[in-house]
Amino acid sequence: MATTSFFNSLNRSLGFSGSPISLFINKHIGLILFVFFLSLHCAVYSQEEQPPKVPNPEKIYLQLSSKVFASGQPIWFKAIVLDAKSNVPSGLSGLLYVDLIGMNGEILLHKLVKLKQGIGEGALELGDSYPAGRYLIRAYTKWNANFSENFMFSSFVNMVSVNGNPNKHPEDNLTIAEDNGFLQLKGLLKFKETEENPDRRIKVYLDWGKGQDTISVKKNKDGDYPLNYDLTKKQSRVSVSMDIGENLQYSTTVFLNDQLPDLQFFPESGQLVHGLSSRVAVKAIGPDGKGIKVEGVVVDRQGKKITNFKSNALGMGVFFLQADSLSMYQAKVFLPNAKEPFAVYSLPRVMAQGAVLNVFKNNKKIRLALTSNSLTDSVYIKASCRGVDYFLIAGKLKNKQLVVSLPDHQLPEGIIAFKVENHDRQPIVERLFYNVNHEQKLIVSSNFDQESYKQREPTNVNIKISGNKSASEASNISIMVFNGEAGKLKSENILSYFLLSSELKGEIENPGYYFNEENSDRLEDLDALMLTQGWRSYKYPVQRKKNVDLIPEQGLSLKGVVMPPLLGKKNGASNVDLTLATFGNETTIYSQTADSLGNFFFQMDDAYGKRIRILLKAMGKNGRNRNFSFSLDSAKTPKIFLKNYSLSKEEEHSINQVVRLGKKRVQAEQRFDMLNGFNDLEEVVVEDYLLSPEMEAAHKSFGLPDVIIPGAILREKEEKWSYGLYSILMFNYSDQVWVEQFPDGFMLAHIIGGKDEPTLLAIDGELLEKDQYELVPYMPPGIVEQVELIKHAKFFKKQYLRVFPETNPLDAPYMGHIISVYTKDGVGILGSEKPAPGTLDTSMQVISPVKEFYSPKYSSTDALTNRRPDFRSLVHWDANLTVDDEGSTSVEFFNGDVIGEHVLVIEAIANDGRIGYEEKTYSVIP
Repeated sequence: MATTSFFNSLNRSLGFSGSPISLFINKHIGLILFVFFLSLHCAVYSQEEQPPKVPNPEKIYLQLSSKVFASGQPIWFKAIVLDAKSNVPSGLSGLLYVDLIGMNGEILLHKLVKLKQGIGEGALELGDSYPAGRYLIRAYTKWNANFSENFMFSSFVNMVSVNGNPNKHPEDNLTIAEDNGFLQLKGLLKFKETEENPDRRIKVYLDWGKGQDTISVKKNKDGDYPLNYDLTKKQSRVSVSMDIGENLQYSTTVFLNDQLPDLQFFPESGQLVHGLSSRVAVKAIGPDGKGIKVEGVVVDRQGKKITNFKSNALGMGVFFLQADSLSMYQAKVFLPNAKEPFAVYSLPRVMAQGAVLNVFKNNKKIRLALTSNSLTDSVYIKASCRGVDYFLIAGKLKNKQLVVSLPDHQLPEGIIAFKVENHDRQPIVERLFYNVNHEQKLIVSSNFDQESYKQREPTNVNIKISGNKSASEASNISIMVFNGEAGKLKSENILSYFLLSSELKGEIENPGYYFNEENSDRLEDLDALMLTQGWRSYKYPVQRKKNVDLIPEQGLSLKGVVMPPLLGKKNGASNVDLTLATFGNETTIYSQTADSLGNFFFQMDDAYGKRIRILLKAMGKNGRNRNFSFSLDSAKTPKIFLKNYSLSKEEEHSINQVVRLGKKRVQAEQRFDMLNGFNDLEEVVVEDYLLSPEMEAAHKSFGLPDVIIPGAILREKEEKWSYGLYSILMFNYSDQVWVEQFPDGFMLAHIIGGKDEPTLLAIDGELLEKDQYELVPYMPPGIVEQVELIKHAKFFKKQYLRVFPETNPLDAPYMGHIISVYTKDGVGILGSEKPAPGTLDTSMQVISPVKEFYSPKYSSTDALTNRRPDFRSLVHWDANLTVDDEGSTSVEFFNGDVIGEHVLVIEAIANDGRIGYEEKTYSVIP
């Protein structure tokens, strides 16, 4: 009797009704299996969770400091890598690859970020020579190459030039018009006169998704550029880009006039079934690919109105329909601004037989109602999240229906997949539902010590992390503060990415909307998104690629095969002794013996920088050098996916604000530098050459080069008798450089430019220490990317004292020169191109050092700092903030000179995968 009473109480508490069923609850946490039998008349099933054969893929999120950047400003990012199924920080990978990609598909910057329990940080330095436009940032781990690109992070950002005019785009009344059955793109392009456009022509780039073209547009007598381009019938929209010089680039998308919205209908369980009532979701997409508001009515075959419907601002809505297979349904959408008053769309065909699974929230329970006009045997309903099963319900329909309720707190926060199977375990219907579980969230709360602050006044913020579990488990917090005038597109955050965007394929318009609790309809709209996005867009279960078997990277490593000197032998050399030397800030030696197939694997210590030189040496069994060769493993760079894109109004506004603020910042800093004697040399443009961040930084420190000698020219001039860099310079550039030779063999290079003025040496943008000068003459030209001769370098006395700190400052020369050498891949002064037999002398990428975010402290006594203009768009950034045992911490930072609204964003991740987010505003006043 006690057992019967227990089951009856459990049945009432879970809200089951209908026929007797069996419920199996698989609690994923702790891998403990609980089985409840709610009827003594049903069969007993056993379900055990099998350990995965391989680890799960990883989900990657980059919190970016903004989506719009001025050229020359870094993009700060925090990386969070989670296990794709459990959503807890991953300890699988120790390295993360981050790329900045131009719209031509070229990787412009490549960073290797160290991960510690799934957390990392870094910055992408954007040089002034990068053109304005749209860029792609992506991030991935080597382990994720075993899976599809679904788990790779990607985000588009916009870079703007502060030299641009933010007020008006050059295109004027561009339209796609139909004339006598033909489509034509036409309109006027308006530009001011520029010295870069003397031939009175501009290039216009057209992209319509399935094709591209470049045309030249000539100026007319009125000073405008008339654009007329014939299109095909299939081109309903065209992306138009124009490069008009002055580092200005414009892009817009033009749509076919009077194009009807794309309207799609999604029955709740995939199909309309005769005699069964179901919800039907509608999605309306405008010509720009964004959701739009529509209203209409559903009518039957006779034109009788069945119901009304309308969509929200994101283009989604829901209506109820009891379908009849004898009728065909249509939707009439009202078009108030079109030539015709309405447009007609057909709903999906009604099936004679089938099933409908209705899912909705009722207080703290998720109610499932399965209705069918054909199922008579046992059915199974499985509830899973991210590929992990949580509930399995077995039973029969009674009066064509099976109804059950599940406790929402026993399901994780996120997308729940409900799948109905027949007695043969064949799928019948499927449904996605978003479960809100407040117990699995971090509560982030912050308080300012004032409501508003004056310019350059310190701001103090107290932060508290709480939740149902220990607050101290909130292991990592990031905080950023930006001024509202600079703008930030709030389309994504840590909540929306990990709980929504990373779960569904395709683009979700404004995912952050669904997690903003100020939006009262967000949960209803979120369910509409689940219905319209559909099962075809869910990323689970995870599919692993065939013929790909990469191991996770815990850190820097070198893997490969050593090959014997005998030609034609396919197998590796067995039991060969190997020595690996790495030349970073200090030399490190590793040794091991290759296995019977010649395979080797070196797990290396952390090394920071861009690249370092490595030397791999193989020794035979007799200890003699032999002509062994090496084959190093290298992971393929993932395929780059770019897409046509049109700027939204929000993006255009944000871009314009960044340009305005950037112009203001540059002008103020220039005036300050002139008044304080820091008038830099005028900038020059190097044609067809993209400056690296190291070159840009060196030019700012040393001055612009007077002579540039590309490495390819040095190699052309190399003779058989040449012994290194200095020999080529001596015999080919004697009018620019002379080399002083001393009796002990030491050589010292001098730039010809002044009497007794010394010449310093720099490698890859860094001044050499004096004891390294003896290595430069013999640098092989094969590793030289470029040599720059800088005559009368800036701030030379300061540079000289850095190399010779023992010199009396009164005796240090005020004038001098610098020979600046850049090496391929930054291999540095120890690079080599002619390895000895049985050795491999090359370089490898190492971990990118973490750059420190600079924030001025105006309480200091540095008068120069206090007087320098401060128009920062990013006021504060801290990617690695921790809390005490009570979940509390505090932050202090100084505001700049920008007045108006400022935004504080806090993102938190706990060791157990709980996520927290908060956004607040405050004001800076004069």
